[in-house]
Order: sequence, then structure tokens, then C-alpha cells
Amino acid sequence: MTEIERYVNDISGGFTGILKKAGAFTVIVEARRMPATGILWKEDAVMTANHAVKREKDIKVVLSDGREVSAELAGRDPVSDLAVLKLSGRADAAATWQEKEAELGQIVFSLARSREEGLQATFGIVGTVAGPMHTWPGGIIERYIQTDGTRYLGFSGGPLVNTMGEAAGINVYAGPGRIPLTLPAHLAQRTAADLLEHGSRKTAFLGINSQAVELDPSLRGSSGSGPGSGLLVTAVDRDSPAGKAGLTVGDIILKAGDTQVVDHNGLLRMLMENKPGDTLSLAIIRGGKPESLTVVLGERPFPYERDRCGRP
Repeated sequence: MTEIERYVNDISGGFTGILKKAGAFTVIVEARRMPATGILWKEDAVMTANHAVKREKDIKVVLSDGREVSAELAGRDPVSDLAVLKLSGRADAAATWQEKEAELGQIVFSLARSREEGLQATFGIVGTVAGPMHTWPGGIIERYIQTDGTRYLGFSGGPLVNTMGEAAGINVYAGPGRIPLTLPAHLAQRTAADLLEHGSRKTAFLGINSQAVELDPSLRGSSGSGPGSGLLVTAVDRDSPAGKAGLTVGDIILKAGDTQVVDHNGLLRMLMENKPGDTLSLAIIRGGKPESLTVVLGERPFPYERDRCGRP
């Protein structure tokens, strides 16, 4: 065996070990006519794709060792295409998760499991790490990953796995036109915790439309070193948290809390770090003069029909 052959053989053996480790927490979810894949998130809970869960009870989960466990729906979030199932019993091999955000060029595997083929995998690299993104139901996901790996039928709800055998995220169909995306590990786990506790995702809501604007130099503070841009409020829902706090069309938002706001997506990301009921201070310019408001954030309504424009 040549040195190159040994090198390739070592890599191949390493890949086999990765898939064996991750395969232990990759399960089959039978919650519709066509089975899907899931991730054993906790010893008694499974993450999967929301679109793959068509019934709330009489769900069957097949573990990696072939054992069948009954489950029921604990919660679902159509916006991120994530669902959590509560198992009737306990399993052994819960997933380990990548702590750091995925990086461009990172080698990853998408995993699936079925009764016929067993564990399946495709290989690729991370091609995009970005966000936020407006999803097809009209809501927003904070971050997402896209890879160049092919996903076949049944891969929905399965893990995206790194070269340590850790889950870097969960594979879903959440983007515009239901394009395949991966919810990063931190976002998937945070959303799943909400679903397990509340049955739905609790997302903070302000209730405005806005657009980025450049500030006149006279509005940048006495030193001229203040923020050069802000968010012009173009619409306010009357009964929204923003409306109740007194925010009006024509106001320019400079800061939300301690965060300078320079574009619409920045405000969305900041809201995602808060929860309904949290108070948020807004530094604004109104009629050429600085003012401040305090808003008690509400809960984003669902369905999101009136928020398809992506208003925060």
C-alpha cells in the first residue's frame, strides 16, 4: 500500500467512525405516511422537521438499535420547520452538539435513517452561514446554514454532523419556497427548549416597518461622531407594543437597548435575543430632537399573515 493509499484509507476509516458515532442519535420518525428522520435531542425527546409531523399522537420513533418507542408531539414551530416529540420511554445516546457556529468551508455530513436502507449519509462543505431570513410562513429565522451536499427523500429532520461526530444543526425546509436549510445547533436547541416548555416558539414582537436612512450631520451629536445611520419608522401597528409605547411614523430609531441599529435585519436579530414581556429602551430622533421610549415587547402572532413583509 502506497503512502497516498494509506492516507486515503485513514480518512475513509475516520469518516466511518464519525458516522457510527452520529448514527447512534439519528432516529426514524413515523408521524406521516412517508417516514422522516429525527435527532435524539434528550434521553426522552426527539427533534425533527415540522413538515414531517402530520399527527400529534400515535407517533412511532425507531432508535438506532432498532427499538420502537411511542411518542407524541410536544410542540411545533412552522416558521423554523422544527418540531419536538416527547418519548414514552428513555433512550441512551442523546446527541452531542457543536458549540461554535459552523464556519464556511467546514466539512459536514447530512444523515438520515430508514427501515429499508438503515443509516444513510451525504458529504459536503458549508457554503453559507447567514441570517436572518424570512421564511415561507412569513416569520423569520435568526441564522441558517446551507451546504453543497445532496439531500434525498427522508433526510428531513436529520442532523448535519461535523468531523467530530457532533450535531452542527438540523436539516429542515424553512426558506422561501421551502428550500433546504440547516438550523444551526444553538438556534435549534433554543427553539426546541421553547417548544418543549411552551408548545410553541415565543418570539419577541415590536410591530413596525422600517428602512435604513443616512442621518443629516446635524443629527449626529455635538461632536459629529454619533451614529451615521438609523431606522426610519414607516409603519406602526396601532395595537402593537411599539404603538402602545408611542412610537410613530417618521421617528428614527438609533439604538435598541445598548445596540446601535443600522438596518432592519440588525433590529430583527436584536429582537430574537429578547422574549415577550421584556422591556426595551429605544433611543430615537423625533422632529430633529433626541428622545427615548420604553417598550414592553409582545409576542409575535401566528399565523403571520400580516407580517409577511418581515416587520419586527
